[in-house]
Amino acid sequence: MLEMKVFRENSKAIFDDLKKRNMPDDSAKSVIKMDQKWRELIDEGNKLRSQRNSISRSVGELKKEGKDGGSLLNEMGQIKKRLSENESETKNALILREEARMKVPNILDNDVQTGRGEEDNQELATHGPKKKSKTAKSHQDIMEIIEGADLKRAANISGRRFYFLTGDLARLEMALINYAIDVLCEKGYSLTIPPFMMNREAYEGVVDLNDFEEVMYK
Repeated sequence: MLEMKVFRENSKAIFDDLKKRNMPDDSAKSVIKMDQKWRELIDEGNKLRSQRNSISRSVGELKKEGKDGGSLLNEMGQIKKRLSENESETKNALILREEARMKVPNILDNDVQTGRGEEDNQELATHGPKKKSKTAKSHQDIMEIIEGADLKRAANISGRRFYFLTGDLARLEMALINYAIDVLCEKGYSLTIPPFMMNREAYEGVVDLNDFEEVMYK
């Protein structure tokens, strides 16, 4: 998720990136709009608290002198009412800003090719001779032939397009994972296994939780 600093100091880069992706810029505009509102509300809230504290001191001084501070108390009551409204509006503005910010993708690397569809994709490199066969089998066919996947049982518990990896194919996946771990550890990285459960704040930094609201453990 993009930091607010990028929206405030380099919003052009965000809009240029969305244009490259052929994506609407509504969410980015909402982030900037709600951030401006949030900061204005923060500023207003600070001024209201300062006024409240100043009046409170004045009322205290009047009481010491035996004078009536009724008018100031009425003014303080109005300030407290507005401050309560301000705090609610500030919280809501922040929520709306963060919801919009989660929908804005990270900025693409400069080397990423852009286009309006698959027809604009550019071939960067090829490896080995191209082989064409009218009898070539699909990945699904191959998995079923070697008994490396169980699609029917997976469909019963997860829906279509899911599968259980089984037998040698499951072992191959684990071998590839372990190989990748070994390579990365040799390069100086440390293996870390995170908790299976994380709080909402940790997830919000990497994914739009609105997509998973119905399946999240709460």
